[in-house]
Amino acid sequence: MRTVPGPRRLAPVPAEGHGVIMAKTSAPAGATERAQPPIRWPRPDAVGIVLIVLWLVGVAFALVVPALIVSPGAPTAPTDKVVWALVSTIVGTLLMMVSAYVLYRRTREVGFAVLGAVPAASCLAMGIVLAATKLTGTGTGGT
Repeated sequence: MRTVPGPRRLAPVPAEGHGVIMAKTSAPAGATERAQPPIRWPRPDAVGIVLIVLWLVGVAFALVVPALIVSPGAPTAPTDKVVWALVSTIVGTLLMMVSAYVLYRRTREVGFAVLGAVPAASCLAMGIVLAATKLTGTGTGGT
Protein backbone atom coordinates (compact mmCIF):
# COMPACT_ATOMS: atom_id res chain seq x y z
CA MET A 1 0.00 0.00 0.00
CA ARG A 2 1.42 3.37 -1.02
CA THR A 3 0.65 6.63 0.73
CA VAL A 4 0.23 9.81 -1.25
CA PRO A 5 1.73 12.93 0.38
CA GLY A 6 -0.69 15.73 1.19
CA PRO A 7 -0.71 19.04 -0.65
CA ARG A 8 2.14 21.41 0.11
CA ARG A 9 1.32 24.74 1.70
CA LEU A 10 2.68 27.71 -0.13
CA ALA A 11 4.44 30.54 1.63
CA PRO A 12 2.64 33.90 1.67
CA VAL A 13 5.51 35.49 -0.25
CA PRO A 14 6.84 33.20 -2.98
CA ALA A 15 10.41 34.54 -2.57
CA GLU A 16 10.61 32.93 0.88
CA GLY A 17 11.43 29.26 0.63
CA HIS A 18 10.69 29.03 -3.07
CA GLY A 19 6.99 28.71 -2.49
CA VAL A 20 7.21 26.13 0.32
CA ILE A 21 7.14 27.11 4.02
CA MET A 22 10.59 26.43 5.45
CA ALA A 23 12.30 27.22 8.74
CA LYS A 24 14.56 30.24 8.70
CA THR A 25 18.16 29.34 9.38
CA SER A 26 19.90 32.58 8.55
CA ALA A 27 20.86 35.27 11.06
CA PRO A 28 18.86 38.50 11.21
CA ALA A 29 20.07 41.37 9.08
CA GLY A 30 23.00 43.23 10.62
CA ALA A 31 23.92 40.42 13.04
CA THR A 32 27.26 38.70 12.80
CA GLU A 33 27.01 34.97 12.81
CA ARG A 34 29.35 33.03 15.09
CA ALA A 35 30.82 29.67 14.22
CA GLN A 36 30.25 28.52 17.78
CA PRO A 37 27.89 29.70 20.51
CA PRO A 38 29.49 31.59 23.41
CA ILE A 39 30.77 29.44 26.25
CA ARG A 40 28.67 29.79 29.36
CA TRP A 41 30.69 28.65 32.34
CA PRO A 42 28.75 27.14 35.22
CA ARG A 43 28.39 29.37 38.22
CA PRO A 44 28.60 27.67 41.62
CA ASP A 45 25.57 28.01 43.82
CA ALA A 46 25.58 28.49 47.58
CA VAL A 47 25.14 24.78 48.35
CA GLY A 48 28.08 23.87 46.10
CA ILE A 49 30.32 26.40 47.83
CA VAL A 50 29.26 25.08 51.26
CA LEU A 51 30.08 21.52 50.15
CA ILE A 52 33.52 22.57 48.91
CA VAL A 53 34.18 24.35 52.22
CA LEU A 54 33.00 21.20 54.03
CA TRP A 55 35.52 19.20 51.98
CA LEU A 56 38.28 21.61 53.00
CA VAL A 57 37.27 21.25 56.66
CA GLY A 58 37.54 17.50 56.16
CA VAL A 59 41.08 17.97 54.82
CA ALA A 60 41.96 19.97 57.93
CA PHE A 61 40.52 17.28 60.21
CA ALA A 62 42.30 14.52 58.29
CA LEU A 63 45.74 16.17 58.09
CA VAL A 64 46.22 19.10 60.47
CA VAL A 65 44.41 17.95 63.61
CA PRO A 66 46.28 14.60 63.87
CA ALA A 67 49.59 16.45 63.44
CA LEU A 68 48.63 18.69 66.37
CA ILE A 69 47.69 15.72 68.54
CA VAL A 70 50.70 13.51 67.75
CA SER A 71 53.97 14.99 66.53
CA PRO A 72 54.80 13.59 63.09
CA GLY A 73 58.50 13.49 64.00
CA ALA A 74 58.10 11.41 67.16
CA PRO A 75 58.97 7.70 66.75
CA THR A 76 56.32 6.63 69.30
CA ALA A 77 53.33 8.17 71.01
CA PRO A 78 50.89 7.23 73.78
CA THR A 79 48.06 4.96 72.67
CA ASP A 80 45.27 7.36 73.61
CA LYS A 81 46.78 10.19 71.55
CA VAL A 82 47.30 7.90 68.56
CA VAL A 83 43.69 6.73 68.77
CA TRP A 84 42.39 10.33 68.90
CA ALA A 85 44.59 11.27 65.95
CA LEU A 86 43.25 8.30 63.98
CA VAL A 87 39.66 9.19 64.93
CA SER A 88 40.13 12.73 63.65
CA THR A 89 41.61 11.35 60.42
CA ILE A 90 38.59 9.08 59.98
CA VAL A 91 36.16 11.95 60.69
CA GLY A 92 38.00 14.15 58.19
CA THR A 93 37.96 11.51 55.47
CA LEU A 94 34.26 10.87 56.05
CA LEU A 95 33.58 14.61 55.66
CA MET A 96 35.62 14.64 52.47
CA MET A 97 33.88 11.58 51.01
CA VAL A 98 30.36 12.68 51.93
CA SER A 99 30.79 16.18 50.53
CA ALA A 100 32.35 14.81 47.31
CA TYR A 101 29.50 12.31 46.93
CA VAL A 102 26.83 14.97 47.46
CA LEU A 103 28.55 17.24 44.92
CA TYR A 104 28.62 14.34 42.47
CA ARG A 105 24.93 13.55 43.02
CA ARG A 106 23.93 17.20 42.59
CA THR A 107 25.90 17.84 39.41
CA ARG A 108 26.33 14.36 37.91
CA GLU A 109 29.99 15.32 37.36
CA VAL A 110 32.13 12.28 38.02
CA GLY A 111 35.15 14.56 38.48
CA PHE A 112 33.80 15.68 41.85
CA ALA A 113 33.58 12.07 43.01
CA VAL A 114 37.09 11.23 41.82
CA LEU A 115 38.81 14.42 42.96
CA GLY A 116 37.02 14.24 46.29
CA ALA A 117 37.23 10.57 47.18
CA VAL A 118 40.77 9.74 46.04
CA PRO A 119 42.48 12.24 48.40
CA ALA A 120 40.14 11.10 51.17
CA ALA A 121 41.08 7.46 50.66
CA SER A 122 44.79 8.30 50.60
CA CYS A 123 44.45 10.37 53.80
CA LEU A 124 42.73 7.42 55.46
CA ALA A 125 45.47 5.03 54.36
CA MET A 126 48.13 7.47 55.55
CA GLY A 127 46.38 7.81 58.93
CA ILE A 128 46.24 4.05 59.41
CA VAL A 129 49.92 3.62 58.50
CA LEU A 130 50.92 6.50 60.76
CA ALA A 131 48.92 5.07 63.67
CA ALA A 132 50.52 1.66 63.19
CA THR A 133 54.04 3.09 63.12
CA LYS A 134 53.44 5.29 66.17
CA LEU A 135 52.04 2.43 68.22
CA THR A 136 54.77 -0.07 67.33
CA GLY A 137 57.68 2.38 67.33
CA THR A 138 58.75 1.43 63.82
CA GLY A 139 58.55 5.02 62.57
CA THR A 140 61.64 6.74 61.26
CA GLY A 141 61.02 10.07 62.99
CA GLY A 142 63.15 11.47 65.79
CA THR A 143 66.78 10.84 66.65
